[in-house]
Amino acid sequence: MIVVSDLILKGYEPYLPTMGNTECDVLVEKDGKAYRVQVKSARSEDGEKVKFDITRPSASSKHYSKDDFDILALHDFYSGKTAYLVWRDLPHKRSITLRYSNTVGSNAFVDANGRLFFDDYLEFPEIITKEIAG
Repeated sequence: MIVVSDLILKGYEPYLPTMGNTECDVLVEKDGKAYRVQVKSARSEDGEKVKFDITRPSASSKHYSKDDFDILALHDFYSGKTAYLVWRDLPHKRSITLRYSNTVGSNAFVDANGRLFFDDYLEFPEIITKEIAG
């Protein structure tokens, strides 16, 4: 509910599913546009980075498809911050690490794709999506 509260403060109207096993955790609407949001949370262990597992807790398929939702909302309980990323833009869809600082390290995936910094994703992204009939 922390993410839903943050979305309300950002001017979005949330709609929560009444049934379990839906493809997204919350649908939000603003200015006639709907966004399907999947929420994941974790806690930074060192204050420098936080790793999120992006798999389904229980389903026949543990991994999400590119069409299951629009926005991935990642909440860090350590900082109290929520990051919002466009799901289709992510190169790796099983886990993601967001950093608070640029630590030194060697990782081929990071070298090829760059580091993602938590504070770069605090605003809800404006993406082209389905218009709500109204």
